[in-house]
Amino acid sequence: MHKVHIVLSPDARRTPESLQATLACVRELVGLEDVNERRLARYGILSGCVRAQDVAALQSVPGIEAVEVDGLQRAL
Repeated sequence: MHKVHIVLSPDARRTPESLQATLACVRELVGLEDVNERRLARYGILSGCVRAQDVAALQSVPGIEAVEVDGLQRAL
């Protein structure tokens, strides 16, 4: 699992309908459920843990501007 930060495009955040459509695509693809609504509204960023193979798939979702893997390493 990788922690990622997903940046939504301004068009995806323009209306509540377009935002919900983009969030639905993300939820369907990677199951990201725990959304920080305040951070999403202020910065247009979603953060969460996804499988390695889903990182590339997220970049093809309409309304997603960028997907960045968090460089933080954690010891087990």
